Order: sequence, then structure tokens, then C-alpha cells
Amino acid sequence: MKKVLLGSTAVIGAAMMFAAPASAEWETTIGGFLKAEGWIGDQDVDDAKPRGYSFGNDDFELQIKARNTSDNGLTYGVTLELENDFASDEAYLYIGSDWGQITLGAQDGATDAMPYSGDFSLVATGGYDGGLDAAYDFQGTAPAAPDLAADTGDSAKIIYRSPRFSGFQVQINYAPDGSQGNSGDSEIAPNGSDDDVFQIGANWVETINGFDIGVGGAYSTSSPDAGAGAGTEDTEGYMVGFNVGFSGFTGGASYGDNQDTGCSTASGPGCDGGNFWEVAVGYSTGPFSIGVGYFSSEKDNGAAIGGGTDELEIFSITGQYSLAPGLALYTEVNFMDEDNDSTIDNDGTAFMLGASASF
Repeated sequence: MKKVLLGSTAVIGAAMMFAAPASAEWETTIGGFLKAEGWIGDQDVDDAKPRGYSFGNDDFELQIKARNTSDNGLTYGVTLELENDFASDEAYLYIGSDWGQITLGAQDGATDAMPYSGDFSLVATGGYDGGLDAAYDFQGTAPAAPDLAADTGDSAKIIYRSPRFSGFQVQINYAPDGSQGNSGDSEIAPNGSDDDVFQIGANWVETINGFDIGVGGAYSTSSPDAGAGAGTEDTEGYMVGFNVGFSGFTGGASYGDNQDTGCSTASGPGCDGGNFWEVAVGYSTGPFSIGVGYFSSEKDNGAAIGGGTDELEIFSITGQYSLAPGLALYTEVNFMDEDNDSTIDNDGTAFMLGASASF
């Protein structure tokens, strides 16, 4: 550790020799959170999880942020987020002013940042949008969460986000490759991720007579990887949704459609990328928060791979209690029901109890 500190001191000293005087005005913050959870699951098909219980860190993140403002009003900064294994999650720099903000690096795209949805009302891990795969094995092809197949996660991208005018804001982003990390690298061989990912999204946020309203949506399209099968359709999808809050109550819903994502000549007719919808409500008072939600999805499989439709339903009940500032206990129970034509059916229940600390 001493060698690291000495080396860091040398680097900082060298940087100060060549840095502009404004560097002394940087505002730097360090924060993060950790979640520890135990899961108990029961399902009809338990070949992959025969033990039926698990314990682990659902999520750990160390966040380092630095920002500055120039004399002419230009705001700029950097953000670095490190996960469980101290691998980089999000790492980006941004430059903004009255004209909006440009972000360069690994950051969420429009399909993550712009839509509102019902699961905003859920707590704990987020129910059907949380860590269910810790206790349950999804068997079918239907979407297992309210996420688009065209989602790029934290792949490196170029983002433009407009200022908010009368509650409206727009985001446009482009990534050369949909994989996590430095997607700008030349792709020598196919890596299984889509190429040339373009996304656009918008939302509207306003408070009217005490009601906090958020409405948003996004669209994404990309080209299949060079290693995809013959005639593979573009990865394409859209999502729209809303969430409303009033006097501690919240509620919302969303719908997403993956168009013909993943379908190809080999799939045959009757194939689509799957769609989903979800709805949830929640209530918070003092240190207590609860939320309940329902998620439903389906996917039509092509005739060449068995045809038929795979369907999934999830009902989630979530709760959370704040013990102290930055410290919380939370729990949830999820009920899953799969009706699959392409493979075996599966039904299950997953219960979770966890604790989180944030700083």
C-alpha cells in the first residue's frame, strides 16, 4: 500500500505541474453501497439449483465522482464506479452547458435512462426487475424482466442529453458495439454482441396539484454481430411507461416490444423477439416502504424451432425498513409461472431477506 501511495503522490505532483489553475476547484466525492442477501427458492425444475438456498452480495459499488465549473459556465466531470470484483462498471466523462450535456464512456443508454415504469414503485431488489436468477431458473424464451433485448447496459458510447424544457428531455446515443466495456476497440473476430447500436429516448417530468408525474419511452436498433446466423433480423425494440406519486403512494406501468429481434432464416415463420408489460404500486411512510407488482411476457417461437409461444408471469411483493441513515433491511417474495411450448414448464417461489448500507 505504501508503494502505491508514493507512486500516486508522484503522479499527482507531476499532474499539478502541468494542470491549469482551475484544477484546484475540482469537487470530488466518494460514495457507494453494499447489499448482502439470502435467498430461498422452490421450483418444479431444480436441476441447476438443487440446494434451494443461497447467500451473497447482490450488489456492491464504489462511486468516485469529480466535477468542475469553468468561468464561462461550462460544467465538466468524471465518474468511476467499481463493482464487487473492483472491475469498472460505469466510467465516463461529461461536458455540459445551456445546450445540454455530452457524455463519453461507459454509461447507460436511452433505453435505461429515459423510460418510466411500474417497477419504480418496488423496493428490496426490485421484485421481477431484481435478482430472481439467484433462486430461480427461467426455462423458456419469454423476456424474464422488463428490459429490452436491444439494451446496451454500460457499453462505451457517445451520449447527448438535452436540457429539460417545460419538463421534456431527450437523449440520443451511439455505441459501436453493444458489449460491456471499451466497445470502440476494433472487432477482429465476432464477439456475440450487436454492432452500431443507436438509441433515442425522451421523457416528461412534472408536478401538478401535488402529483409527481413521469412519462417516458425509448427506441433502440442495432445490426446483428458478424457471427449471427443467416438472415438474422436487426436487434430492435421500444419501451414506453409512466409512474405517478402522491402523498407517499406511487404507481405505474410500462410496455416493451422486441420486434423481430433474434429471428432468422433458421427460425422459420411465426417468430418474434417477445414483448412484456408490467404494473406496480407502492407506499412509503416514515421508515417503512412496501410495493407490489405484476409482470407478464411472451415470445412466439418460429415454426422451424418448434413453434408455439412461451409465456411467463411473475407476481412480486416487496418491503423495506430504514434502520438508520444509510442502513436498511428489506425482503421480498416472488411467484413465477411459466407456460412454455418450446421447452418444459416451470413454476416456483423465491423468498429473499437482505440488508444494505450506503454512504
